[in-house]
Amino acid sequence: MSFKDKKVFIVAITKNGIELAKKINKIIPQAKIFTSVKNFFEKAFIEADFIIAIMATGIVVRKIAPLIESKLTDPGIVVLDEKGEFAISLISGHIGGANELAKFLEKKIGAKAIITTATDVNKKISIDLVAKKNNWKIFNPDFIKVINMAILNNEKIATNFPLKNYCNVVYFKRLKNLLKSKVKNKVVLSNIKSIEPKDFLLFLPKNIYIGIGCNRGTSLKEIEDVVFSTLEKLDRRFECVKNISTFELKKDEKALLDFSEKYNIPLIFYTKEELNQIKNIKKSKYLIKNLGVIGVCEPASILSAKKDLKKCMKMKKLLPKIKTGNVTISIHEVVYI
Repeated sequence: MSFKDKKVFIVAITKNGIELAKKINKIIPQAKIFTSVKNFFEKAFIEADFIIAIMATGIVVRKIAPLIESKLTDPGIVVLDEKGEFAISLISGHIGGANELAKFLEKKIGAKAIITTATDVNKKISIDLVAKKNNWKIFNPDFIKVINMAILNNEKIATNFPLKNYCNVVYFKRLKNLLKSKVKNKVVLSNIKSIEPKDFLLFLPKNIYIGIGCNRGTSLKEIEDVVFSTLEKLDRRFECVKNISTFELKKDEKALLDFSEKYNIPLIFYTKEELNQIKNIKKSKYLIKNLGVIGVCEPASILSAKKDLKKCMKMKKLLPKIKTGNVTISIHEVVYI
C-alpha cells in the first residue's frame, strides 16, 4: 500500500514523541502533526485514513473506546512508543490498513511491527484483506469472522474467483454451482441484485461499465431513471458500477457531470479515434454523418471494460445499445472465467 495519497494524522505529547513524529513526517510528507489529545481523536476519526499515536497504548484505548464503530469504517491506528521501538497495529488491521502501516514503519524507522491478527500470525490470508486489495465491497461483514476462522482451521473454502496462497479452495466457474455446493464455507463474488446471502460471505465487485449518450440538455432525472431501471431489468446492483463513459463532446453535459458527482462514479470521456476503433457493433449512420463516430454508448462501454481485463477474465455484454427517450445506454461487465 502507498500512503502518499492517504490522510495521516500523527499525535505526540512528549518532547521525544514530537521529535519522532517529525521523523515520520519526513517519510510521509502529507501527514499532519498534532501535539495535544484534546478533541484530537474525535477529529481524526472523521477526517483521517490513518492515525499514528506516539504515546502509551492505554491512553489511546481510553480515548478511542467511545468512537469505535466498525472495522469497515474506522481509521487504521498504529501506536508507537516515544523511542520508536515498537509499532503496534491497534485497530482496523486489515481493511483499515493498520497492519501494513506498522510494517511500513518497521521498514522505514526500525520500529518492530506488533501484529496480533490471527491470520497474520499463522501466515494465512485474511478474506477481508482479499476484498480490500481487489476493491470489492463486503455486503455482509459479520460473516468475515466465519470465513477467517475456517481458513485458520484449514477447512474447505468454496469460491467463484481465484484465491491465491490458500491450498484448500474449491473453485467453481459457474455461480449457480457454487450456490448449490455442499461446501459449508462459501465466498461469493457477484453483482447480481437478486442474490441475498444467508449462509455465505458476499463480495460486490466494481465490474459494471455503463456507456451513455444523450441529447443536449437531457435532465439528470431522465438519466437516473434510465440507468436505474435498466440495471433493475438486468438484475444488477448499482453499487457495482465502476464508471460511466461517453463521447468527449459531452464534457460539458451538465446532467452527466451531476450524475457522476452525485453518485461518486467516475465519468470517462473518449475521443472520436478511440470510439471508432471498436469493431463488431451496430454502427449509427446518424452519428457517422453528424459527429464522425460509429457510436457512443456501446463503444464507450466496451473501451472502459477492456481496461480492467486480465488473463483470467472475460468481458460480457449485458446490454447492446438501446434508446429510451433522450438517452442511449449500453452496459458491459468483466467476470472471472
